Amino acid sequence: MIRAVLAVAIAVALLATTTPALSDAREDATRTEMDRIATHVERTGADLASSSPAVAEADLAPRSVLRVRLPTGFARRTIEGATIGCRADVGPKRGPKRDAAEGGEGCELVLAWRTDESGVETHRIRGVTLAPERSPIELSADGTWLRLEHRGRGDGDAVELRAIRPPEQGEGRIEV
Repeated sequence: MIRAVLAVAIAVALLATTTPALSDAREDATRTEMDRIATHVERTGADLASSSPAVAEADLAPRSVLRVRLPTGFARRTIEGATIGCRADVGPKRGPKRDAAEGGEGCELVLAWRTDESGVETHRIRGVTLAPERSPIELSADGTWLRLEHRGRGDGDAVELRAIRPPEQGEGRIEV
């Protein structure tokens, strides 16, 4: 009887000492995966801008399509919400909404997420902007399809991001 009680006491003590480390590891793994997603979107935009000319017409603009899935599983924190949008719209210190005159130029694009045990965290996405007049893009664990287009504008060119329906067979796709 004493051995059983002692074994239970040791098991509880071991569990109590490892729980904080497991929690930290889950938080770090989630942050790493979310940073990887933001970096991949940023790199895809940079590759698109460097490898193709900007085109004003939407139908002719060079594009890349990718699918973004939020990390899930025991080794990750539960993500309660994740959005790609302007920092003023989705960041932890939300400000006034950008007005139509700002277009994408006044927009610092970020991937923002909130886990079950932390506040809102963000990762900046450089070189990419939301397509004009688009609201923030909600991401899901099932996968969200994104299209990046290298568009020419009167004031220069930009890589624009928008959410799309899943692509049909034969369209380019990259899984993230």
